[in-house]
Amino acid sequence: MTDDLERRLQREHRDDDLHLSTEQRKNLRLYELQVILKRNGRSLKDFPLMPLSSSNASQQLRNRLIRKQLDYDIAKETAT
Repeated sequence: MTDDLERRLQREHRDDDLHLSTEQRKNLRLYELQVILKRNGRSLKDFPLMPLSSSNASQQLRNRLIRKQLDYDIAKETAT
């Protein structure tokens, strides 16, 4: 099942094959929440019962997308 976060990332990166694991979704949502809280002078750490996102959640996704783009085989695509 594709959720809003996944659809948004698919549009942003122009990659309909982009799929997130449950853990990636959780970390990215927590990361986005942290960004919103930070704008308001707060943090997830202010809420002891809330889990914290992986410190590199967004970086992991960007790296995966960059690797995928770098692996693009132009010769293979032009041959089809």
